[in-house]
Amino acid sequence: MKIGASAVFNPMPIDEWLPFEIVKLPEEKVSPFDLNPDVALRKKVVTVQFNITDPRFANRLAWKDFLPFWPKAGSEKTTQLFDLVAAVDAANAVKGQAYDTDQLVGKKGRLMMANYESKKRNADGTAIIKQKVDRILPLASAPATTAAPAVAATTTAAVVEEAVSGGTKKRVRF
Repeated sequence: MKIGASAVFNPMPIDEWLPFEIVKLPEEKVSPFDLNPDVALRKKVVTVQFNITDPRFANRLAWKDFLPFWPKAGSEKTTQLFDLVAAVDAANAVKGQAYDTDQLVGKKGRLMMANYESKKRNADGTAIIKQKVDRILPLASAPATTAAPAVAATTTAAVVEEAVSGGTKKRVRF
């Protein structure tokens, strides 16, 4: 494969939970979105690589960047990295205690993808739709059935419905 070459894949569904296994955690890197001119002051991120284990999407990968922040003991606040660890390694998700992110490799869970509009445009000026990892949950204890996506979608719809109050959208943490 050529460096810089791209491939076109059919999009993954955005309304069902997809099983995954974390296969790679590179070294902490500088966030590509932090534009601070002083490189030493730029935020660091940990990129997690998810291997989608659903047979319909063999050899598909997804990535998500996490800021390496961990909540303090007794705090009611959480971080995305803590939420990931709580989903895939709940026994070690303890606020205020150190966590080695290398322990995430091999952990399994479920994720849901979301579509978003890229800033880049097609030649005809239409937006390019891309996908990103949206939510992460523990792997279900029972094997997923064909009814599971409908149940997840119904549950998600109920939570989203509760999040909209008086026409004002509110942020909901999953």
